[in-house]
Amino acid sequence: MNANCFDIGMIQAFLDGELTHDESTRVSGHVATCDACAVMLAVAEEESALVFPALEREFNTLVPTQRLWNKINDSIETERGNRSIFSKAWAFLAVALANPTFAAAASVLIVIGISAAVLLNRAPEQPTVAEVVGLKTTVSTSANKYPGRRRCR
Repeated sequence: MNANCFDIGMIQAFLDGELTHDESTRVSGHVATCDACAVMLAVAEEESALVFPALEREFNTLVPTQRLWNKINDSIETERGNRSIFSKAWAFLAVALANPTFAAAASVLIVIGISAAVLLNRAPEQPTVAEVVGLKTTVSTSANKYPGRRRCR
């Protein structure tokens, strides 16, 4: 290594393509003649080959700008304002029923309501046609049993 050698920062900048054309030419010319810098460049390339695939997903992730976030939030607010009352009620119910206590209480109220409706809408028991015909027959036969008796009118 001599006084003209580059440090690891300059070698890494060379690998990353962050140097100007003149600086790149000077580093590549020096690496071609200096074994120590050539070894340092090879080690840096191996490290980059290991690190960059692991970080590729992070580097390729798009980071939304504040303007994009504002547009997204505005769209959400517009959609919320345009929803019908039924969709708002459905959203409330979906969130509320996620709470087990609320869901249990709602179930009990529904069962009580259905039971009350069934009990209140029950018709009083009416005699059947066969029972009514049977009664008339019994009355007429009992009148025939006692022929001397008069029926009151």
